Amino acid sequence: IPTAPLAAQYTRPSAAGLIRPQELAVAPNGDLLIVDPQRDQVFRRTADGDLRLVAGTGAAGFAGDGGPAVAAEFNDPEGIVAAPDGTIYVADAGNDRVRAIAVDGTINTVVAHLPQPTGLALAADGTLYVADGNAVVTISPSGTVRTFVTGKGRYHQITVGSKDYGAFFPMCWRSTGP
Repeated sequence: IPTAPLAAQYTRPSAAGLIRPQELAVAPNGDLLIVDPQRDQVFRRTADGDLRLVAGTGAAGFAGDGGPAVAAEFNDPEGIVAAPDGTIYVADAGNDRVRAIAVDGTINTVVAHLPQPTGLALAADGTLYVADGNAVVTISPSGTVRTFVTGKGRYHQITVGSKDYGAFFPMCWRSTGP
């Protein structure tokens, strides 16, 4: 798994230590990924004990898609999961979206307009599961959005890539998408 391009873009945190580590994931190389919503940043603890910044400037906001993840802004990042290819997915709860940090260090939005994405899980087939308010939403590798399970029925306007989908999620397996 190529990690050198992303590793080259790491910077050390501007202040030592974490404030409120919330979610953890293990990267394919064994490093520990840490989301700190209080700092609006994502960190990596390497095998040699270094704590390195992966993403986020430390300022709450939304910026940076298409650019280096270390120059991006998050607003209350909460969930994190790592794919086998090294891609890191982050639930950017305050910005109502899930973002992906590629191995080369660039960040982009995967899905937007989610009411409150907080938790993430990744299936072996590449399906991304998102805990989102009163629902669990899935995003297939091809971009199909489905509600896996839901509590209360609600209408969501969801964006995957450049496509917008409106969907009412009243029951399990209500599907929207291409």
